[in-house]
Amino acid sequence: MQIIRKKKSSATKELSLHDRIELINAPELGDVKQMMLAVKWLGNAGTHELEGIHRTQVLNGYELLEFCLDQLYPTFVDKAPRLRILANAINLAKRPVLKGELRPAQK
Repeated sequence: MQIIRKKKSSATKELSLHDRIELINAPELGDVKQMMLAVKWLGNAGTHELEGIHRTQVLNGYELLEFCLDQLYPTFVDKAPRLRILANAINLAKRPVLKGELRPAQK
């Protein structure tokens, strides 16, 4: 995807994963960008929070990542509507969410 790894003003300072995801500009990768952010939030919670994340939330992360791979390397199954709702909920909460916290995306 040719996303830069280092800040332009520094030869040694690397961009954070969050900053690199934010640099995804292609309109056709909007869903990928949102889902990657959601996976990043899940990873942060699993790594940095004392209580970690629930098994279901780990599986959600795998499913979101699978969607990204499917978009970058297309298949024939459309999981986008359900996963948009999941990614939106995680991104709004900036943490993992449970199934009961999911609400359809606002239009």
